[in-house]
Amino acid sequence: MRVEIEILPGPRLRALLLNDAYAPVQVLRHGFVGPSIVGLPPSVEATFGSPDEPLLLQPFTYYGREREFAGLAAGDYQVAATYTDEAGETTTAESGFAVAAEGAVSPG
Repeated sequence: MRVEIEILPGPRLRALLLNDAYAPVQVLRHGFVGPSIVGLPPSVEATFGSPDEPLLLQPFTYYGREREFAGLAAGDYQVAATYTDEAGETTTAESGFAVAAEGAVSPG
């Protein structure tokens, strides 16, 4: 399993949990947090806090989440996404981007 972050115009941030193994893997949706801008509340499942409903992620497929963060002030931002499995092992991805004064987004 691995976590990846994609930064798109908007800025739209996408976090992907990839099963890069040859066998299906049970995924806990509540264990997947992000994409989150460091310093802002984390992006979680809409059902976070209620009983988790695991899903079976087939080989070489992904589960993801996309969030838009319109209206950010100009500056540099850090993005993080994490997945914690049933055994408590955590996989993390981090990336950064900049918002220019005119609103243009450039991955960093």
